[in-house]
Amino acid sequence: MEQSIVLAQQIHVDSLPINHIQTIGSHNSYRKPMDKRILGAIRLLDLFYGKNPSPAQQLEYVHLPFDQQFETYGIRGLEIDIHYDPEGGRYFRTKGNIIGAKKSGSDEQEMQQPGLKVFHISDVDFNSHYPTFKKALIAVKSWSDAHPRHLPIFILVEPKEDGVGNQVKAFGFVPVLPFDSAALESIDHEIREVFAGDLQHILTPDEVRGKHATLNEAILTQGWPLLAEARGKVVFIMNGSLRHTELYAQNHPSFRGRMMFSFSEVGREDAAFIKIDDAFSLDIAAMVQQGYMVRTRTDSPGYEAPINDHRTKNAAFLSGAQLLSTDYYLADKQLSPYKVQFENNEVGRLNFMQPDSVHVGDWLEK
Repeated sequence: MEQSIVLAQQIHVDSLPINHIQTIGSHNSYRKPMDKRILGAIRLLDLFYGKNPSPAQQLEYVHLPFDQQFETYGIRGLEIDIHYDPEGGRYFRTKGNIIGAKKSGSDEQEMQQPGLKVFHISDVDFNSHYPTFKKALIAVKSWSDAHPRHLPIFILVEPKEDGVGNQVKAFGFVPVLPFDSAALESIDHEIREVFAGDLQHILTPDEVRGKHATLNEAILTQGWPLLAEARGKVVFIMNGSLRHTELYAQNHPSFRGRMMFSFSEVGREDAAFIKIDDAFSLDIAAMVQQGYMVRTRTDSPGYEAPINDHRTKNAAFLSGAQLLSTDYYLADKQLSPYKVQFENNEVGRLNFMQPDSVHVGDWLEK
């Protein structure tokens, strides 16, 4: 009898479109702890911030390698910051290491090679589990290949264009390069290179758009693919500015032939994913009911966790947003017991805003 119930539940869930599923993702998912001396130097600014979280307090979060996030904490979303480095070596030497009384060169030799680099803030907050975008993609693909029935993994790719060197024109800080058309093209190139013959494991805009004229028309009329069709797949979403979206769509209307979606604006022909960071916004429910997939945040570093404040998390859970972003799937016990997880560490649940919403367990991936 129990087996029959589980099978019925599985068939029911697999027949639902993916926008009926709510999952938790991590923010700046690649990030290792900062050098203690660099963080200590930044703490000198704490006195100027009063009750507001200081820059140091906003940098006191870390993440586990991707496979541990997926396996142990049910994370099904990542955020990866990328920096353009077409010639290689641009971010190999870090001025922040001088504060830490270390050599300026990175220990990661891949930083010498051309390609997209992964870290948070140039010269200051540069410790990463995956120094290159390719290395991050390989980690995702390896875990995905070993777990072919996983819920879709949503990867937010953020083109970073600002750093210490863009603000301080002295002391040898290196400015971060902007993302032009060639830089954005390199994102698709590296995704294709890593996934090679397994592009069927990526849910692309072409697949969602189908025979519709635009991506927006497709998701507002036909809707999203069913979970049965999207299991084991990775979904890439560019988390940049409207300028990035427009550049990425040039000569690729509705992202034809592209590897990534992009957070866009309601009504644009390429609109499918919407970003609303304020979990209390009533716009989230409106967007979800129209058919969009929405990303919101359950917390921000330095704010909720230190005082164990669950109000934003609870609002995000009930908002209807399908993609929830946190820095605290694992509680930082030096701060408080605050953490963001579904009941029983479930990897996902049916979306509260959808009519099919019921409590579900880890059979979502069985």
